[in-house]
Amino acid sequence: MADLVRACILENTKSHFRNTKCYGLHRDNGTAVFNNKLSDILKWRPKFQNPVSRLAGCNCLQFTYSMWLDKSRREMPTVHIDQKISIKTGNFFSYLDTELVWSDNGDLQFRLHFKPNQQLKYLNAFSIHTKACFNAIPSGIYKRLSKLTRIMEINKKPPLDKIYPQCFQALQPTDLVAKKIPTLIEHLQHNKEAKALKQAKDESNNRQNRQRTIHFCIRCSSLWSKPVHSIIKTIKDKFNLQWLRVSMACHRFTNLREIF
Repeated sequence: MADLVRACILENTKSHFRNTKCYGLHRDNGTAVFNNKLSDILKWRPKFQNPVSRLAGCNCLQFTYSMWLDKSRREMPTVHIDQKISIKTGNFFSYLDTELVWSDNGDLQFRLHFKPNQQLKYLNAFSIHTKACFNAIPSGIYKRLSKLTRIMEINKKPPLDKIYPQCFQALQPTDLVAKKIPTLIEHLQHNKEAKALKQAKDESNNRQNRQRTIHFCIRCSSLWSKPVHSIIKTIKDKFNLQWLRVSMACHRFTNLREIF
């Protein structure tokens, strides 16, 4: 439902994002990079809120936003600020699990965000869990760190434990850390290869399934005494056809006004 609401809002408010380099929503959180002046951005929220309220038919959907000023301008505005607007002037700006930060050479990069006083704890290797569960812990951590970190010259060569020591310090007592910790580029390459192998395997399985599949195209009619799937199940049980696997799909062709 949140995705449908998001899509509806963005589709009907495109004119409010004309002066952005990029914008988007993830559930009820969004991000946008504006080209406007500071005074214009401070007036943007009410202009955006009005069509959203009209779409919702009430004021139930209220947007607030945090503004991160460009590193070249960190002074607080002197004009009146909307109560639903907060100004961030720090060296980084957090968004969900990531944070935006300016590098020393002036590039904008993103990395993993840690909340204040956040404590990382993972399963102990001697707890009662399956082997697959233990294998998924370091694998999932490597994948998350590599996906949420932008590749820069400074982080190409060091292994992941040098980039995020806090995560691997929490992993040490669990005895789940591999002897050789991959670098950011190595793990991204590993993810790419694993994804390609899985895709090839899925395509192979789909081809085999298609070769064994028999399709029936049946038109719905009031003449049937029972639904089609019920008739097939009755035949299957009557003749003990345990090998028969039935998968049904209903498609409506609006131009024909019929269901096949």
